[in-house]
This record gives sequence, C-alpha cells and structure tokens, in this order.
Amino acid sequence: MADLTTLTLDVETTMASSHKNKAHFADPENRLVLMGMKYTAKNDTDYNTIEWGKTLSFEENLVDIIIGHNLTFDLHYVYKTWPSEKLKFQKVKLWDTQLAAYILSGQQHKFASLDELSAQYKLPLKYDKVKEYFDAGFGADLVPINMLKEYLKQDVYNTETIAYAQMKQATELNMLPLIISQMEALHATIEMTYNGLQIDGKQLADYTAIVHRNMVASQDESTKLLKELSGRDVDIASNKQLSIVLFGGTVSKEEKIVAGMYKNGKPKYKKEKVIEQVPPLINPKNYVSKNGSVDDKVLSELIATHPAGGGVCNLLYNIKQYREYSKEYSTYCQSLYSHIMTSGRIYGNISHVNTNTGRLSSSSPNLQNISNSLVKKSFCSRFSNGKLMEFDFSQLEVAILAHISNDKQLIKDITEGADIHSELYKDMYGKYPTKEDRKWFKTLTFGLLYGAGPKTLADNAKCDIAVANKFIDTFYSRYWGVQRYHIKIQSDADREAVLNPGDVKRTYSVISETGRRYVFKEYEASEWVKKISKRKFSFSPTELKNYPVQGLATADIVPLMLGILFRNFVGDEEVALVNTIHDSILFDVQEQAVDRVHEKVVEILGNTHTYYENTFGVPLKLPLSVGCNVGSNWYDMTECKV
Repeated sequence: MADLTTLTLDVETTMASSHKNKAHFADPENRLVLMGMKYTAKNDTDYNTIEWGKTLSFEENLVDIIIGHNLTFDLHYVYKTWPSEKLKFQKVKLWDTQLAAYILSGQQHKFASLDELSAQYKLPLKYDKVKEYFDAGFGADLVPINMLKEYLKQDVYNTETIAYAQMKQATELNMLPLIISQMEALHATIEMTYNGLQIDGKQLADYTAIVHRNMVASQDESTKLLKELSGRDVDIASNKQLSIVLFGGTVSKEEKIVAGMYKNGKPKYKKEKVIEQVPPLINPKNYVSKNGSVDDKVLSELIATHPAGGGVCNLLYNIKQYREYSKEYSTYCQSLYSHIMTSGRIYGNISHVNTNTGRLSSSSPNLQNISNSLVKKSFCSRFSNGKLMEFDFSQLEVAILAHISNDKQLIKDITEGADIHSELYKDMYGKYPTKEDRKWFKTLTFGLLYGAGPKTLADNAKCDIAVANKFIDTFYSRYWGVQRYHIKIQSDADREAVLNPGDVKRTYSVISETGRRYVFKEYEASEWVKKISKRKFSFSPTELKNYPVQGLATADIVPLMLGILFRNFVGDEEVALVNTIHDSILFDVQEQAVDRVHEKVVEILGNTHTYYENTFGVPLKLPLSVGCNVGSNWYDMTECKV
C-alpha cells in the first residue's frame, strides 16, 4: 500500500438519544466527542485527534482512500459536525473493514465487530476500561479524555492494519472490483440515510386514527360474532383460543364443586380442574393447518370455501380485517411514528452486511417493507413543491436468471418485451390469460424461479398439485436452459461439497462472475429426500437456485449502479438520494429538476450492461430496462415518460 495515501478515522460520540440507537446522529442531543485520524503516505504516518468544537480542514486531493470500520456511523457524525467538509469526504474512495470482511467471508461474517477482526488478524484488543463505560450505557463524553484517546488510537491503528491486509487478500482472490463497487455503493447509502425520508406528520396521524378505528371495529364485530355462534368469549388475538373455537378442542377450567358439608350445615367447596370439550364451528377435515394454527393462509382458504353472507363467513372476514388493520397499525403506523426525529424525517438504517446473498437490507424502521397502502402518502418531499421519483429495473431477477442460465428463449422474451406469465399461460392452456388468471398464475412462475417444488407451488397458488406439476413441465419445456441451470447447480453441489471437520453436514461454495462467493450449508433432509437419496442431510434447492440470481441482481448490479448514480449527483442541491428498495432507487427532487433527473437516471440505468462489463469484465447477455414513477408523495405516483 506504499503507493496510496490513506486516512483512517474513527469517532467517539455521546449517547443521549431516546432512539433505540442511543448514539443516533440525527438526534440534536448527540454530538461528536473525539475523532482519531491517521494519515499514511508512502510509509510515513501522522496520527492526531480532534475534539468537539475544533475546526476540521480536510484536503481531499491528498487522500486516495478513507478507511474505517462501519463508516456509516463515523461519516454521519463527520458530516453533522463539519458540514462544509462533507463534499470533500464524498469525493474520496472508501474502505470499510466491516463490509470487506463480510464480502471476503462469502457473506458468512455478518456485522463483524472490530474486536472480532482484531482477533482474526492477531492484533491487540481494545482497552477494557473504556468498554465498560460504553457497555453501561455511558457516552464518550463521560469517559476520561486521556483514557478515551488511548482507546481511540488503538482502534484507528487496528482498523488501518486490517484494511491493508484485506486489500491484499481481495487482490489475490480477484475480488477487488466487486469490493470497490460495493464501497462506492456505501457512499450512496450513507448519503441516503443522512438525508432521511421526509414525513407529513398530519397525514400520518390522520391515517393512523382511521386504521385504529377500523381495527377496533373489526375486533368488536369479530368478538360479538364469536359469542353469538359459539356462546364463548374469545380473544381473537390468541391463535390458540381461535383455533379451539373454530375447529373444536378441549379447554381446562377450574370449577367450585361441593366436597362435603360443614357442621353448621353449609356446603364445603373445593376447586377442581374440569376438561371441557368445545364443539367445532367448522369441520376440521375441511382445512389444512400446521399444529392447528389459524394462520393467514388458513383463514384465506376458509373464507374462499364458505358461502358469502353466512354467519361463519362474516366471522372469518371480520377476523381477517382485524388482522390486516392490526398489522397496518402496529407494523407501519406506530413504527413510523416511533422513528420520526425532530427534523420531521425518518433515518432508516441501510445495511450492507446482513443477508446471505449480499442484498441490502433495511431496519429501524424497515423502509424496504412499507405497506403499499395509504400510509405511503405520509412520505413526501422535503422541497417546496418537490417530487419523489422512484426508478426501478423491470423484471431484474428474471433478466439475471436469463443471463446466468443463458436461456435463449427467456433472453428473447425479455428483450422483445414479452410478458412471460402470459406466454407460459398460453403454452399451458392454449389461450392468453385474463387479468385475474394472470394474477394467480404468476405465483407459479415466481415460485419456480425461486426454486419451489410442486407442493409449495400448489400451496402458494392455491391450486391442485397436478396443475403445479403441469406448470413445471410447461415452464421447463419453454425455458429448457433454466432447467439445465437448475439441474447443474444441484448436481455440482452434490458432487463438489466438502465435509467440514467434526461436522456431519457438508458445505458447498461457488464463485460468481463478479467474484462474489456463495456458501451453501446442508440442512436435515425431508422424509421424501431421505427416502430417495438415502441422505440424512441435503442442500436447500431454493438457496442453490436463487442465491446466485438474487445476489447478482440486487447485491451486485443494484449497488454498482447506486455508486454510479451517487457520483453523478453528489453535491447537487436539487437532488437527494433517499432510499433503495431491492431493485428500485428513490430520489427526492426539486420540481424544476424532475425532467433533468429523469433523463439522466434513465440514461445511466439504461446502460447498466456497459457499466457491468467495464467493472467485471463480463458482458451481460441482455440489456436491462428501467421505469420511473413520480409524485408529490410515495403513494400518489404516476408513470414518468420520456
């Protein structure tokens, strides 16, 4: 690394927030306490610390790479403390040792701590006395400053040493292009979480009140109907109670019974446990459920098999309504409320180191899993008359499956804009589907793409297993290249898997064309697999078939393009990167910039195949198409056309 000039940094902060993350940068009560910086240029080193209230002057032209461990946290505080220096830091490449460790391990080492990596690279561990303060919930402002400085210095030196070792390892494993592209994506997600998503508080409050009212009404109606039909008071939030009253069962209760008489002639009572048989409201033979659970799938099946207008059907419908409103209220409305900062924004965490495939994940709150309901109207622009713009790749994972499997027909269908669900339906039934037919049928398509077998396909699509088997034959007849790929990856796994020392389960590793490594581990086999293969353990067909596809699509291509978009819009005051959801990217844009942003992003994402080949040296077998929706909020969006 003698030809590079690096800056390794680490920050220590207060922990004053009421947020789950007590050191959250967006809480105005939190501040940076101390930052350690180590410059290394041609083997010359210079280490210094900067305390709260001091000026930072960063010369980006003198630094090639910024090194850190979990740089999202550090750079958020750098940007908050010295906003005038933000753009200078953003112009420099990053190396995050936590992210590099995750990729080098084949996504096995998730959320690696600096202590764990220090032990791995045989480096001194942190000063325990300071760690005791942090473990007790005290911020860095309550740690003696000289003690804190020594602690910070050790962190910085360890982080730099680990980074240099990782760079060497990545070069030897031909993983450097992948890791560099991921570090550019890290710049983008740091910017997204720093910008946050603006929330219309009144809109969220109004919607929450409506959802709560509907939840209570459906709960009351369900309880009333249960009482009328069964004569029992039932807590519909209790799966166990609901299962017993719907399908029959036994309940135990204590009753007072006469156990004799007192001398004064009054009866003597004792408590005795009585088992009561509860008759079913529904014939238990007419449903399929695991352990008697009334899950959402069972509930939907029961509603579909009971005549509309009947008392039982009304009961089931109201229970379903209650569950939907309850989930909307607790998972989305209340959760969003709890994460709104004083700025009126939500700063969700986007993680690069949490999944088995490398796909980005979201938490606190999960902004990749917002209900497609009116709650989305609460997400608005930070700009006066601004717009939210969401760009998404069309059928990204299907296109990547075509690329990986080299299936000529699938490549042709996607390139020509054919709807694969409709084409498969026509192959199977001799005619194109109606809108309703296509809706249930595409469940079969996606299920098979993700590695599901006939039973799972039938269950998910709510069709007969014979239909699922016929669909599998139809799919593989049209896309025989995909079948060849599915067969090959399973046979390769069985042939090349190795037995880990001291373990009874095997492991199989495969390296993709981008250099990403996937690690598959065996599970206890199903009874059917045990009977056919005589093996107690087997690999998951879903993981084998889907991980490389999902990984290349949303773990390699989307982050690659996030980094490129970041470089094109960094410092643009009319544009804010705010979120990414699997295969889509969300911008918050001033109204006058909408056309400019649309034209630029469509041009960049439309040339994904070029950027991919330039980065990884492998051509994509088909171009990717992209669409855009725009609106004043995240719900009321319409297609944005060139």
